[in-house]
Amino acid sequence: MAEQVRGAYMTGPATGLAVVVQATDLRDLMERAVTLSYVIRSDQDVLRRLELARRRAAQLHEAMVRAERARVAAEVRVRLQVAEVEQVRAVRQQAKQKLDARVARLAGAAAALRSRSAELRRLIRQEELARRRAAAARQGPAGGSGRRCDLSGTSAAERWIIMHESSGDPTADNPTSTAFGLGQLLLGNRILYLGSQYATTDCGRQLWAFRAYVRDRYGTAERAKAFWQANGWY
Repeated sequence: MAEQVRGAYMTGPATGLAVVVQATDLRDLMERAVTLSYVIRSDQDVLRRLELARRRAAQLHEAMVRAERARVAAEVRVRLQVAEVEQVRAVRQQAKQKLDARVARLAGAAAALRSRSAELRRLIRQEELARRRAAAARQGPAGGSGRRCDLSGTSAAERWIIMHESSGDPTADNPTSTAFGLGQLLLGNRILYLGSQYATTDCGRQLWAFRAYVRDRYGTAERAKAFWQANGWY
């Protein structure tokens, strides 16, 4: 019993010590001593539970600290990402504004170019008509002189196209477009193949330009004829 009392006193469990101190007489002390060991074991069990709870609380606290640090780090990353997104958005907005301004400038330049191109076509048309009139002054009206080129050296397909386009007249003129000559080539194609001689009425030059156009666009006169027959033009 003395060992139990000393143990209760030294280990500090208040409940076990009170069991001994509060005894009223020797018999009561003996009865209390019977259950003292159980009381001490109970106190020790409670202390173990409290220690486990304390350790668990410490672990939870550490986990909360880690979670809080992770949250702060995540917030920092999110703020940085948002800042980057805002920066990219600002750059895109600036790029869009610059692109819109450039498109507007190009649109204005294109409109001016179309205007100048139309005026240039008009002037070329006037010059071309003047040359035709001068070349055909003694051969009939501007719509065609009635003169025919020698097509004996052409293939059957070439002759077919030329006869359907101009009837072999090197001055044949389409009043609704810039088509002119044996193959009724448009002004752009005549300038491409004849250069400054685009208004020529020379049969040889016109035939050469006609053949060059057919070769570049269709490969052969036979293919050009087939396209003409399918579409009514070539």
